[in-house]
Amino acid sequence: MWNDKETSVDYIGHSIIADSIKELVYDDDLSPLTIGVFGDWGVGKSSVLKMVEGSFNGDQETLCLTFNGWLFQGYDDAKSALMEVIIRELSAKRGSKESAKLVAKNLLKQVDWFRLSRRAAGMAATAGLFGVPIDVDGLIERILGSIQEKLSGKKEIDQEDIESALDAAKDLVKSGNGAETTAVTAVHEFRESFNKLLTECKVKRLVILVDDLDRCLPNTAIEVLEAIRLFLFVPRTTFIIAADENMIAYAVRKHFPDLPITGKALDYSRSYLEKLIQVPFRIPNLNFREVQNYVALLLLQNDMKTKPARFQSLHEQRMLALRKPWDLSVLDEKEAEKLLGDPLKAIESTSIRLSYGVAMQLTEGLSGNPRQIKRFLNTLMLRYRVAKVLKVESTFNLQVLVKLMMLERFRETIYVELMEIAIRNAGGKCEVLQTIEKSSKEGTKPDIKNVDGNQQAARWIEDETWFMNWARMEPSLGDIDIRPYAYISKDKSLGLSLENELGDELGQIASGLLSGSVLKESDALKKIVTLNGHDAKRLFESLVTKASTVNWGIAAKPILAFMRVAKCHVSLQLKVLDIFESRPSQEMGAWVMPNIDECITDSTQLQRKVELYQRWARDDSLLGRAAKQSLSKGVK
Repeated sequence: MWNDKETSVDYIGHSIIADSIKELVYDDDLSPLTIGVFGDWGVGKSSVLKMVEGSFNGDQETLCLTFNGWLFQGYDDAKSALMEVIIRELSAKRGSKESAKLVAKNLLKQVDWFRLSRRAAGMAATAGLFGVPIDVDGLIERILGSIQEKLSGKKEIDQEDIESALDAAKDLVKSGNGAETTAVTAVHEFRESFNKLLTECKVKRLVILVDDLDRCLPNTAIEVLEAIRLFLFVPRTTFIIAADENMIAYAVRKHFPDLPITGKALDYSRSYLEKLIQVPFRIPNLNFREVQNYVALLLLQNDMKTKPARFQSLHEQRMLALRKPWDLSVLDEKEAEKLLGDPLKAIESTSIRLSYGVAMQLTEGLSGNPRQIKRFLNTLMLRYRVAKVLKVESTFNLQVLVKLMMLERFRETIYVELMEIAIRNAGGKCEVLQTIEKSSKEGTKPDIKNVDGNQQAARWIEDETWFMNWARMEPSLGDIDIRPYAYISKDKSLGLSLENELGDELGQIASGLLSGSVLKESDALKKIVTLNGHDAKRLFESLVTKASTVNWGIAAKPILAFMRVAKCHVSLQLKVLDIFESRPSQEMGAWVMPNIDECITDSTQLQRKVELYQRWARDDSLLGRAAKQSLSKGVK
């Protein structure tokens, strides 16, 4: 199986983007520089950042740091968090000199003041980015008084800390001639100090990788972007920001709803990004040949684990071919043998034929999304492992399993009906499917009048483009006993692994939630209420893992199961919103809305839920339309 997290191992050609970014970083004439790595969820943005980070290993003049905005969601204002993390990391890795430590200490004192007076800094940010005139005269002095009044009454805050923060603020407020300064001047002074820190730390180039920004709430995302542009955008710095461009544009519109418009109407969200991002890289989804190449390399890497040098040779040569994507040949058996210089083994030939057989369906059905392709392959291998545990793998054909899984993934209703027909027939064969497959290859209309299952099949063939193309795929399934494949795909077979993982009590609760029996589900819900927080979290996380392998277009049992656990344990409800926020809305149906409304009972999460619905409402999908309807009625 394959880890679907970010990786520095390139099977797609993303190293081309990483190398291009590195070239830009080394062009000192472009500094300071901000680079955007844009793309949909799962296309490989984080992997590009990881490749960029690895490319600077051994370069003593360049320091590469990483900031994940999502990790600071809800802990602190992200603007101050970003500045503090960078200063501390820079000081820890390069600031051993006493002079560097002193500069870093003073910078952290300034960050403390910005944290305390974030309202003033926020107003300055709007002014600095958009040129909107804001009267800040005397604003900082007034805030100092309110800070002192507010903090002095808090017992948990040390008086020395209060005085230190106030001293830092007063240092910023007063200039050399005793006149009041402005927030803009404070930003300028911070930049000068930060530039001085780079000099003291002997850093020729500082590269900051900013990831997962599109997973943050709008305010958090904007605070990070403001900190980059206002405070840290100094010579020798390069920021590389990975995000969904549409999500950042939405965050801008959400955060600045009342910006004044002068002259013709301006699209401030686009203006904001254009001002911030100087060089955008947009990662597209994979096309058919790229998907086939990707799947083949993943499968061959698994086949050649015992001979890594052999795979490395194939991989390196294939990556060279990816440097010319307009001329990328299909990685078939002949091409693989040419690259390897020797004949393929039987299992390797099977993998290559398998990659070619599924590439078109994965390209169309999963929009060529690398992460979703990996998850599909992981589900495939998981089921094959179940077959091995049951000692029936010798009777399994992986291509048959893939074809059935594709039907299950993209047309689950047809899959269920097909399995029901096969199970009730002798020999586990679906005669009506045999008729359809034959007609699809001949290009004729299937005659299914007198065949068992004709009523269901009449609906199947209405989906002419997708289903008939699926039926045409090899191998043909109509004359195969597909009952074993149905069995290893059932919740029961995977439910056993949950019991092994969770133990008897939690495993039984999980099995009850997934059983489909009203009585068993009711009994499981009663037990969930009595669980302590630790056990509830274990159960929740196991169900979330199981849900990652199912079709989110319908209300699948594992998804509903983890939502029911969260409904009973309020502390898990934020995680539910995080999970749904991280998934593309296009792959979910309207079933999501009522189930989230039922699950999220914590009133403190209402605003987060509203923002999630607003994000979905922008899409022209079933879920998007349902979200619009819910918002029009008022989310509760």
